[in-house]
Amino acid sequence: MEDGEDIGTRDGAGEPPGSPPLFLIEPRQIVRECLGRCLAESDPNTPILRFASADEWLQRASVEALSGVALFYGIEPDAALQVLSRVSDSGVAASVILICDTADRNWIIDALAAGLKGVVSTDCSVAVLISAIGIVRAGGTFIPASALALPVAPTKAPGAALLTPKQARVAEALMIGKPNKIIAYELAMCESTVKVHVRAIMHKLKARNRTEIGYILRELPSAAGKATEAQSP
Repeated sequence: MEDGEDIGTRDGAGEPPGSPPLFLIEPRQIVRECLGRCLAESDPNTPILRFASADEWLQRASVEALSGVALFYGIEPDAALQVLSRVSDSGVAASVILICDTADRNWIIDALAAGLKGVVSTDCSVAVLISAIGIVRAGGTFIPASALALPVAPTKAPGAALLTPKQARVAEALMIGKPNKIIAYELAMCESTVKVHVRAIMHKLKARNRTEIGYILRELPSAAGKATEAQSP
C-alpha cells in the first residue's frame, strides 16, 4: 500500500468515510506503516493518509484543500516548531498533534503559541493516542499532565492543607479539562483512584466541582509552595 493512500476504508472498497482524515507524517517507512495500520484498526471510520515528510503532506493538503488532524511522529522539537510555522503560513486547515519524548514545559508552551493542538508521549498507549485525537477533533487541546507540572499549594487560608504530589498531578490535569479516563491512563492509575484524588482535592480546596478546582488553582500564585511528600489517600 502506497503512502498517501487512504487506509481507513474497509476491504479497500467504496468511498472513504465522511469524517475528516488523519494525516500521519513519519519519515521511517516501517514505523509509518505499523502505526498507520494500528490506528486504522483502532478507528476504522477515519481515513488515514500516510506521508514521509511535512513537505509531501503540505503539498498535497494545499493542492487538494485537505483538512483534518496531522499526526507527527519522529520529529525533533525545534523542527516541530518550524513545521507549525509553515502550517500556519500555508493556510492548511489542520490541527497538529506531536508524538514525542519531550516533556519540557517551556517548549510545549512555545509550541502551543505556535498553533500546536496536542502532545502525546511515546510512553502512552494507542488508546490514549486515539482519545487525544478525539479531543483535538472536538476543538480541544491535549497535553500530558506531567509536562505541565506546577508546584501546587492551596494556601489562601493560613494552615491550609497542601496537595500531595499525586493530587497535584491530578489537579494539573483537571486544570486543562482532562476527563478521569485520560488522567488514569497518563498517570498509570485506576479510574476509581483518580476519582478518590478528585474528591480529596475538592475537599482541600473547598471546591464544589471540577471547574472550581481549576479556577481556584489558577488564582493561586505559581510559587505558592511545594506539595508535601506525604502519601496520597
